Amino acid sequence: MFSVIICIAVGLCSFIIYFIFFRPYVYTDDAYVGANYVSVASQVSGVAVRVHVTNNQHVQAGDLLFEIEAAPFQIAVNKAQAQLDLMGNEVREAAAYVHQSEANVELRKSDLRDAQVSVQRIFDLVAKSVLSPQDKDDAESRLKTAEQNMLVAKSRLEDAQIRLGSMGDQNEQIRIATANLQYAKVNLSYTKIYAPFSGQVSNCTLISGQLVSAGKPQFALIEDKEFWIDANFKETQLEDIRIGQSVSIRVDMYPNKTFTGEVLSISGATGTVFSLLPPQNATGNWVKVTQRVPVRILVNPLEDDFPLRIGTSATVRVKVK
Repeated sequence: MFSVIICIAVGLCSFIIYFIFFRPYVYTDDAYVGANYVSVASQVSGVAVRVHVTNNQHVQAGDLLFEIEAAPFQIAVNKAQAQLDLMGNEVREAAAYVHQSEANVELRKSDLRDAQVSVQRIFDLVAKSVLSPQDKDDAESRLKTAEQNMLVAKSRLEDAQIRLGSMGDQNEQIRIATANLQYAKVNLSYTKIYAPFSGQVSNCTLISGQLVSAGKPQFALIEDKEFWIDANFKETQLEDIRIGQSVSIRVDMYPNKTFTGEVLSISGATGTVFSLLPPQNATGNWVKVTQRVPVRILVNPLEDDFPLRIGTSATVRVKVK
């Protein structure tokens, strides 16, 4: 009898020593399923005229989810296109005026050259007493008039060039009108909302006829390509956990199924650090509490027969040795 007790005691001590110092696994049941998801919202405001999905429906990347009434946005596109056409006419008219002003400058240059040549001839004839001093005064007056006309023509050309701006498609007014048209077309394209990736629609309450505000989430879309477990290990368990270690996973919703995975990342802080009211241990009423650090575990491979749901509870066991 005594020997049996000794054997049991030795076995129990051996198990305890093994569990404390040589255990190959680290375990926690403070773990939850996670996945990527987005809150689907429209980038423009309007009335939802067609809703192509229902709650909990599975969709593929690029599927049309819902549509906003497009008529006001199409009108905006038509208006912007008309403004661009009108601006094109105005620019062409301004360009024609520039060409006209350039021709006028060349004409005034010719008049000025003629006046300069004429006044020189008249000065020579007046010096020879062939013409009277009055002819000299008249020639000088015509020269000054030609010079003034030349200055006016150059000023009008500069004004026409400023009004026109750059030529062709680089014209500032054309670029502004083109940008307004592109903006209107982009807003029109936003009236159709597509799935950014394949996944499951969740928390959908949108119906046809409902007024949709820009930026307001209408439902969530949960991606189905990647799932992970956020496991919160005690800080005393982290010593042997490394990225890449294999993990066995049990999800509460499938009690008889074991998933496999690997350690993807280890958080750089405890969960309490990012809470709304983090603990202030310098207040004087300090009680040491073992903290938990989130460890992300990638579930791989995924199995269609056992779909995962984000937020559900799990138990993980990390093989550390």
